[in-house]
Amino acid sequence: MSAIRNLMFGMILGGAGVYVGLKYHVVNTNEGLVLVPKLEATFADSYIDVRKFTPNDWNERRQLVAAIVKADKQDIIQDSAVDGLKRGVGDLLNRLGYTQEKPAS
Repeated sequence: MSAIRNLMFGMILGGAGVYVGLKYHVVNTNEGLVLVPKLEATFADSYIDVRKFTPNDWNERRQLVAAIVKADKQDIIQDSAVDGLKRGVGDLLNRLGYTQEKPAS
């Protein structure tokens, strides 16, 4: 009887995973995981980590961008763009020989 219960639990868990994978983008942001409803039921971009996205990365995932905008969660894109800009400026300063000194505590 235990084997049947385990099988049923696994089937329910697997079905839930397939449903979420088809219906939602699971977006990993600096603030945590965000569920964004997909515009089409596909497995494309079911899980995506946007913490280090560049504008080019966003351009390559237009369906994801459209879903984020439709869900009124543009802050995901804005936060990623600001973080990318900060990284770019930091890299540029490092290449120019400027280092960020941490204040003494």
